[in-house]
Amino acid sequence: MSLWALGLTLGGHCYTRRRGGEFEVLPGDLLLARGGACHNWRVPAQAEAGHAASESHWETVWALFQPRPHWHEWLHYPQAEVAPGIMRHHLSDAAFRRMRVVLGAALRAFQSGDSGDMPARSWFWFMLHLERALLLLWEECHGEREAADRRVAAACEFIHAHFSEPLTLAQIAAHSHISVAHLSKLFAEHTGQAPITYLEALRMRHAADLLEHSFYPAGQVGTICGYEDPSYFTKRFRKATGRTPREFRRERRGEAM
Repeated sequence: MSLWALGLTLGGHCYTRRRGGEFEVLPGDLLLARGGACHNWRVPAQAEAGHAASESHWETVWALFQPRPHWHEWLHYPQAEVAPGIMRHHLSDAAFRRMRVVLGAALRAFQSGDSGDMPARSWFWFMLHLERALLLLWEECHGEREAADRRVAAACEFIHAHFSEPLTLAQIAAHSHISVAHLSKLFAEHTGQAPITYLEALRMRHAADLLEHSFYPAGQVGTICGYEDPSYFTKRFRKATGRTPREFRRERRGEAM
C-alpha cells in the first residue's frame, strides 16, 4: 500500500508540476500528498530570472506514513487540491508555529528510532506526533467555521498531547477556556462522544498498538497510556476489547494461549 506524505515548508520555496503548468510552494504551506499521488518538486536554480541566490533553496520537513483507520476524515480536503492527489493549505502564523513544533517532535522521534534505541517507543511517539499534526490541520481547515469548533479542536489537541498523564475533565475544560458543562455539551455535539470517552478510546488505541508492536510488559503499556494502576488498566482494556492485554497480545501475534 502506498505511503502518504505530509510536508511543511519552513523557508525558501519550490515548484511542483500540475496539469497546465506549475504551482509555487512557499513558507507556511503545508502539503498533503495522497498515497500513490505523483509529485515532482523543483527548486529554482540561482540563475533563474527573478530569484536571488538566497532564494534558491527549499527548507522543509516531511513525514511519510500509512494512515490509521480513524485518521481518514482528517485526510480529505478537496477544496485544497492543487494537483491530482496533492493538497496545499497555507497555515496562519499561529498554526505554522504549532505545526513546526509538532512535526519537529515527530522527526526527532523518528531519528531516535534509527539508532536502534527503543524503536517501538520511537515509532509510538512518531505516530502520536503525526496524529497531532493531522488534528492541527483539521482544526486550521475546519475550526474557523465557528468558535465552538475551535474550542473542541483545542480540547482534542490537549487530550492527544497529554493522554499519557492523569487527566481530568476540569483540566481539559480549563485548557479550552470554557466550563466543564459547556465543554461536555459542545464535545458531544461535534464528536458524538463525551471528552472522557474520547480520551479513553485514544488510550485504548495506543495501548493496542504497543501491545501488538512492542515488547513492553502489559503493566508498563498501561503506564505509558495514562493508567497508573495495572489492574484498572486490565479492567478497562478488557471492557474495550473483550480481551485482557496479555490475551490481546498473544492473539495479535498468533502465539499459543
